[in-house]
Amino acid sequence: ISSFTLGCLYAYLTYRSTSRRLMFIALSVIVPIVANGLRAYMIVMIGHTSDMALATGVDHIIYGWVFFGLVMFILFWLGSYWREDEVEERAAPGAAPVPAIRAAQLAPILLAVVAACAVWPAATAWNERANRNPAPVALDLALPLAPAPAFTTWQPDYLPPHAAVSQAYAMPGAEPVSLQVLYYRNQDREHALVNSLNRLAAYRGAFNVVGSAPRLESAGGRQLKLRESRLRSPGGNLLVWHWMWIDGTVTTNDYVGKLLQARSRLLMRGDDGAAVMLAAPYGEDPAAARASLRSFLAAHGGAIEAALVAARGK
Repeated sequence: ISSFTLGCLYAYLTYRSTSRRLMFIALSVIVPIVANGLRAYMIVMIGHTSDMALATGVDHIIYGWVFFGLVMFILFWLGSYWREDEVEERAAPGAAPVPAIRAAQLAPILLAVVAACAVWPAATAWNERANRNPAPVALDLALPLAPAPAFTTWQPDYLPPHAAVSQAYAMPGAEPVSLQVLYYRNQDREHALVNSLNRLAAYRGAFNVVGSAPRLESAGGRQLKLRESRLRSPGGNLLVWHWMWIDGTVTTNDYVGKLLQARSRLLMRGDDGAAVMLAAPYGEDPAAARASLRSFLAAHGGAIEAALVAARGK
């Protein structure tokens, strides 16, 4: 995005013909993508050859910015070979002189531009106040099941929620099930449901995600689109069903989640949302764990949905 923006500006200032401008803008999109692939490969190789001593922290970020600046410098340098210097056009004989634009004529235009620019910060601040819910989150989720001792040390690596439920339940004649509900309200950078830092398994933690696929299951009398992930660790494997609940809609896609949050804020319905996760242990075959999760979801999916709606409160 940054290279595309700089490419548009450079093409406008350097070339006169539309074809050259479009060609350079296209290069400003293609070249950084290819270069970023090389950058990622070099970061991996630097980390590999240094036994993860380099390219894992701040030097990773610095390396990225330096490489980006170098790529843009080379792109601009190559583009300078085909530059088109602006040639002053001579007025045709007998042509009427072009009238000069007076400052008084520019004043209304400048005021309109300033007013348009000022509208967005004001609208953003007003929308923020209108969507803010000062009430604490009351997440009351009591299921008619006997609680069981925790059978795993796994915890999702998410930004801190404003309310959470974490409980294991004994399933008669089936594998136990762990329920995790992370509820967010008045979200910001430190507390966000949809964020690239949110992961099922912590980086360099005991658990690793070894597979993931979408699923369609029944919950509370309706079809629920969720995602099934398999987690592996030295202490045992977990089958996790997880989804996001945003403004009464269920999704497993982060981009759709952001759009749902934007719609909710535009409609002045706040930004409440939750991550719901069900987990069950399994050995070599996850069929038994899948059956246990399916039974739990069919029996208690409606109660989970009702608790989330009640916590939202509006």
